[in-house]
Amino acid sequence: MFKNVKKWAIALVLVFGLFLLVGCTTECPECKDPTESQCNELFPCEEPADPTKAECEALYPSEKCPTCEVCEECPACPECPEIPACVQDFVAPTSIILFGDDVKVGETFNLAGEMEVAPATAAKLFTWASSDPSIATVDADGVVTGVRPGKVEITAKSVLNTTAATTEVTVSETGSAFDIATREVAYIAGLLSGYIADDFALPKPWNGNVKVVYDVDGDVIESFVMPDLGEATSLAYTINYTVTFGDVTLSNTVNLKLVKE
Repeated sequence: MFKNVKKWAIALVLVFGLFLLVGCTTECPECKDPTESQCNELFPCEEPADPTKAECEALYPSEKCPTCEVCEECPACPECPEIPACVQDFVAPTSIILFGDDVKVGETFNLAGEMEVAPATAAKLFTWASSDPSIATVDADGVVTGVRPGKVEITAKSVLNTTAATTEVTVSETGSAFDIATREVAYIAGLLSGYIADDFALPKPWNGNVKVVYDVDGDVIESFVMPDLGEATSLAYTINYTVTFGDVTLSNTVNLKLVKE
């Protein structure tokens, strides 16, 4: 008799506990009853997120642009052009004018600080792009950094519409014309040395402002085309080149070894 009562008591406790658990699982995930302690332990109640803000932050994390909020829902980043709530209250530009500049290798300048936007009330929200980041880069704030000598185009485009502008930036390096030309002669010689078994593009100078002309036996060449070696397994081959920078022109010759694959 005692054993039967004990079994019934255990069964009632299990059923009652299951009832409580089922009640919790149907109420607490949505935080319908934040005062139910048991439920809160299983399903902690949290303030529901603003879906507009959640959507924006999921696509464009705020750390990308922590200092420039354009609306209450999400950050005013150039990466955030697809969220209507972020741009609906802003005046779109009808024209952009950029002013190119010269910059030294390793130095920077703020292109955004020199631009003109019309109308004056237009929001200055832009994406920035460099036509050749190996020559100069541009960040999300329009700051240009010289990487190596040459010319590059920097483009600013409004995130509110298709208005855009492009300007040319020249990157230069310090040093005399003779020193720069001398370095380029050595740079190209290092790239041309070795054994050759196939066609290849002739090296370009590190400094994009330097002019290089290649020739073989006085004939200017634009690229190297592997000749037919016939019965020979190897062949000595000479390429001449001149390097011109400013008023300095230097010449050099490299000897290659052509081999069959």
